[in-house]
Amino acid sequence: MTVSISQNRPAEVILWLRQMRFPFITASVMPVLVGSIAAFATSGTFNFALFILALFAIICLNLGTNLANEYFDHLSGNDWVNKNRSPFSGGTGLIQAGLTSPKAVLIAAWLAFALTAAAGIVILLITKSAFILALGLVGIFGGYFYTASPLKLGYRGVGELMIAFLCGLGPVYGAYFLQTGNIDLVPLAPAVIISLLVFLIILINEFPDRQADAAVNKRTLVVLFGP
Repeated sequence: MTVSISQNRPAEVILWLRQMRFPFITASVMPVLVGSIAAFATSGTFNFALFILALFAIICLNLGTNLANEYFDHLSGNDWVNKNRSPFSGGTGLIQAGLTSPKAVLIAAWLAFALTAAAGIVILLITKSAFILALGLVGIFGGYFYTASPLKLGYRGVGELMIAFLCGLGPVYGAYFLQTGNIDLVPLAPAVIISLLVFLIILINEFPDRQADAAVNKRTLVVLFGP
């Protein structure tokens, strides 16, 4: 059954933190920190307001992506047929257990993306940068269409690259640009390393999901090229 907001508020909060896969925001926070540190080491200046806005935007984007992924993997049947669920793969299972409603999860995803867009608009008004606009649009569309139709990037063998970009090159260079106004080679090495690490983490966690993914035609790289 769906948990009522009026019942046991602390439990409700914990439930939704699980639904949002909140601990995984570290994958988005870290590249913003790296890009900002690289910028400070280069320029010696630091805009705290832009840093906080960037952190807020990337956290909301991460949560929106996680929630949308939960909803659309429920819709495709992927999380229903997965028998190898773990803290790192297979979804949270909360929708399947009846603890959260699909509609509430989708609304929460839209809200998270709306907050991402709002923070992005504020950043855009401050910086007036086409680069930031492009980066923000790629982030929101990439996060939503990772599992949403019609693109369903995660079902077509390109989702791994998209998430590696959204948790690596994108936020590192975005944070660096916000502090310096430049796009150069200074943060390239750490950005590439973080992207590769994220890519490999996603790849490793696809192995337990291989059977369930194949059953719903979710063509991850492990399904396409794995044993």
